[in-house]
Amino acid sequence: MTAGLGPQPEQEYCVVGTNTFLTVLPEMVAFLRVAELGSFSAAARHLGTTPSAVSRQVARLERELGVQLLQRTTRRLRLTETGNAAFVHCRELVTAGQRVMQVAQRQASSPRGRLCISAPKAFARHVLHPLLLRFQRSFLR
Repeated sequence: MTAGLGPQPEQEYCVVGTNTFLTVLPEMVAFLRVAELGSFSAAARHLGTTPSAVSRQVARLERELGVQLLQRTTRRLRLTETGNAAFVHCRELVTAGQRVMQVAQRQASSPRGRLCISAPKAFARHVLHPLLLRFQRSFLR
């Protein structure tokens, strides 16, 4: 096994293969939202899908893991002991993913490079100059 670029964990905890892990990421998000919001309907509204689709996603995750994560009754949902542990890890995973996206958004939101503008002298002096000063104050570090 070759070493990756990032820091290596002391112990590997991955029980499922990478391909399986990647296919159940959406199911993990659905499970997380169900656990946070307390119902398939609320999770479905939050995720922009139907309650039955969310229920199927959670069932697929449970089938893939081979454990029951939620105790379902006609009146309520409750996390199992394993579901509680899975919830904590799914929340960490989603939070980490959101942080990665924020890093990328911060980089993308700052203009970079050289700006070259061709404009008639009067237009540049009276219109562009004030705008470029404001632009410069906003983005120069």
